[in-house]
Amino acid sequence: MSKMTMLVKNELIKLFKRRSMIIMLAIIILASFLIMPIFDGRGRGNYYEMYVPYDESYWWEDEAEWLESEYGKKDKQGNYVDQTEYAYEQRCRAAQYRYMISVGMTSSGDWRYALCEEIFDYQFLLDYKGTLTNEQRSKMELLKKYVGDDDWRGYYTEVRDEIAASYTAVGASSQKIEAYTFEYDYRLQNDLKPGAEPWRDTLINKTATAKKSLVPYLEAEARGEKVDPDDTEEYRNTIALSLYRLENDIEHDVASIMGGKNAAETFWEFYANSILLVTLVGIMLIIIAGRIVAEEYSGGTIKFLLICPAKREKILFSKYFALLIVGFIMMTGLYISSGLFALIYSGGRDIGASVLSVKNGIVSERSPFIQLMINYLLQGVGMIVMATMAFAISSLMKSTSLSIGAGLFAFTSGLTGTLLLEGMDVDFARYLIFANVDLAAIARGNSTFDYQTLPTALLVIAVHMVIFLWTASDAFSRRDI
Repeated sequence: MSKMTMLVKNELIKLFKRRSMIIMLAIIILASFLIMPIFDGRGRGNYYEMYVPYDESYWWEDEAEWLESEYGKKDKQGNYVDQTEYAYEQRCRAAQYRYMISVGMTSSGDWRYALCEEIFDYQFLLDYKGTLTNEQRSKMELLKKYVGDDDWRGYYTEVRDEIAASYTAVGASSQKIEAYTFEYDYRLQNDLKPGAEPWRDTLINKTATAKKSLVPYLEAEARGEKVDPDDTEEYRNTIALSLYRLENDIEHDVASIMGGKNAAETFWEFYANSILLVTLVGIMLIIIAGRIVAEEYSGGTIKFLLICPAKREKILFSKYFALLIVGFIMMTGLYISSGLFALIYSGGRDIGASVLSVKNGIVSERSPFIQLMINYLLQGVGMIVMATMAFAISSLMKSTSLSIGAGLFAFTSGLTGTLLLEGMDVDFARYLIFANVDLAAIARGNSTFDYQTLPTALLVIAVHMVIFLWTASDAFSRRDI
């Protein structure tokens, strides 16, 4: 066994003999348990549940009664007392509510709601102006038939054919016709009633919107014009990913929740929230790093330590390597315990889901376990950098409490100061270490500063790490006992 290995082993023994280390590990496990109910979204409604229709018919009934009492009063001759245009509108509104209840509608999320609005626009014209054109009357009766029969297929077929005919008449391209009839064609071909599954509605709408946005580029290509693929990549990827999820019945986009802060219901939503606790691990490492060198001086044990026939640099870096090992143990404990607690809380719901990614219109799947582990590692790099800074501070001081306090102050004030500089548009602040420690956010494109890239952040971190470690080594080597 090499001398460095022995030194690291001794440092680990010293660290784990401390009751405080066991308490820290217990806190991490307890925190991974307690974070689960904090973000538990069951019973509170998640993103899709906000769009699940609820029974509005009771409100319609009350509103209709109130409107009829206010604007439906008649004189002795049977004529309405209030003959203003607004009063006619309100009476039509009351009639609409009565009609929707009569055909069994219970929510404005029903696909027939827009048709009822159109029907009673015609009814208003008939009541207030006393006449409708034959075309308007025919349209009104046809809409009533669709609503009464709940015939969404018939209505969608008619709308699709009307759109296709109108665009064909003006010489529109086949790409444009396909884009603007996509939603109707897709629903008809796959028998997907609008409003039945809100998550499918969302994906269908996203696909239709992306297809419409892509049309000008496709038409330009058809005319032989050069189109930059970067301009269309986002639209093509949106279409490919949305269709993939629709065709494979993938309701939840696991990739979108890997950053945490989710109203959790599924296994991966619970599990991903645990990444927020990496900061807690970082704070604990800062505390350990802040005392690992300074306490040798404050406790008077530095003399015995230097009796060891090893260079000061080896003694110092054995402490640093022990710190890294402790950090790895804490992160591993957090990862494993959070997975177990997420399984308990979620009951394993959607545990078999995959992370979807798309590039050049091609969708690929990978294990969320791997993706979450990568996010942990990216977040962990930032915490190691902060611990290294605290380690350097510890090497400069002889007071343990002052060293820990300085490390925590540098961590909190540095993050706050960077945000203030960003708010003041001080672009140079992007090169400060605190602007580059959240590698997971930078990798997702959610960095503090615009156009920050992962390679640049890693370069900034590498430079600062060299400075921190050189400072620690120089201070420890030169200091008198």
